[in-house]
Amino acid sequence: MISRDTRLDHKIIFSVIDTGARVLDLGCGEGDLLYLLVRDKHVIAQGIENDDRLIQECVKKGLSVFHDDIESGLRNIPRARLIM
Repeated sequence: MISRDTRLDHKIIFSVIDTGARVLDLGCGEGDLLYLLVRDKHVIAQGIENDDRLIQECVKKGLSVFHDDIESGLRNIPRARLIM
């Protein structure tokens, strides 16, 4: 599960996501949050990231990530309920 070192915002988001949910992480960075959700909550996860180095870190974690910016990347994502 989540460790003491996990960022506070990630802990909060983790607490409100249901097991097995579908998650789209815009600007997913290195994929730390997505990785926790996939590993511990078995979510169906998709990230969007524009930085090649960060995408490589996501791929190392086995995550699915689109290489795109948020504006153009959203055109390829089906409409979904967003949690803000």
